[in-house]
Amino acid sequence: MRILKVNGTEEKTGENFNVTEVGEANGNIFQLIESSWDLLRPHLTDTRFSEDALFKNQIMYPELACREALVNAITHRDYSNEGRGIEVKIFDDRLVIKNPGELLSSISIKDLESLTGVHQSRNTYVARVLREAGHIRELGEGIRRIHDLLRSNDMVAPVIKSENKTYSITLFYKYVYSPEEKLWLEEFDGIELSREQKTVVRLGVNGRLISAKEIFENVGIVDEKVYRELIESLREKGILTATMSSNEASYHKKKYGGSRKAVPRYKIVKPESESIDQLEEEDRSDYARIYVGNIPYDVVEEQLYSSLEKFGEVVDVIIPRWGGGTRDGQSKGFCFVEFDKRLSANNALNSSSPILIDGRKLRLKEADKVLK
Repeated sequence: MRILKVNGTEEKTGENFNVTEVGEANGNIFQLIESSWDLLRPHLTDTRFSEDALFKNQIMYPELACREALVNAITHRDYSNEGRGIEVKIFDDRLVIKNPGELLSSISIKDLESLTGVHQSRNTYVARVLREAGHIRELGEGIRRIHDLLRSNDMVAPVIKSENKTYSITLFYKYVYSPEEKLWLEEFDGIELSREQKTVVRLGVNGRLISAKEIFENVGIVDEKVYRELIESLREKGILTATMSSNEASYHKKKYGGSRKAVPRYKIVKPESESIDQLEEEDRSDYARIYVGNIPYDVVEEQLYSSLEKFGEVVDVIIPRWGGGTRDGQSKGFCFVEFDKRLSANNALNSSSPILIDGRKLRLKEADKVLK
């Protein structure tokens, strides 16, 4: 797989040649997935010079949608064509993933665009191995997932083509909004908003309350520091307020699965239309997320809350689960647990006594080290 960067929106030739090679990924299927992703991932964000004279990263494409498209290309390419590999081209306004092999005759572009889950594997053994390893579900769910991720990030639908013995999918750096959202966002035209800020403003359309969890999921945030900076930037612009304190949110968390982050408590207000309350210190505190391994496959969130809350308040529990196959709904044997303070996380990480669930000793690590 070759990853190429195009300087502009169109490829040029001769003296105006504007294509540079980011890198080339080789190896077996699993190596190809990881090495190509490592090459592509840094180019899914754009570094901008902010008003406070700092270089900051801005998300251009949802990572999960891009990874889904990448794995899909590796799964379904025509491996009998040894002279051509998969090409990923990063333009200023779009991302194109092209692989050898047109769609199989039993599937049409219209079938895929209908999002009905139609699918057929060209490479049945490759698909089976990747399904058993958890990379795909082989249920025709990949294209639908890409559409859903782009839609939830206010981006236009991808364009799929199958011609000249190739298949390609194009993701555009372009946004779409409903008529209601357009009218709402027009109220903020006088304020310069980043894509992330605009996403939060859109969530609060016409006074709708927003939870921290929604902000994480819709903006695509994985770093607590980035989340706090985003909240603070909206507060400084005078368009975000908290409708309840952190203590009050704790009283309501049972209604939302036991997670305080899932409690709707933020409100977007029109510029200069309402007074802005000061956000609680909790929103600027040092949230801490840890990785918890060796959890039972049938574990439920309540078990993790009860096992770890002795170290401090658990704000959220995220348990990745298998989809499809005989293990549908089971955990993958690990999860991420978020405490409201760094001290609480450190207490758990440095616990002198084992932490057990159903007789299994949990393995705790700092989440940042695992994600890297």
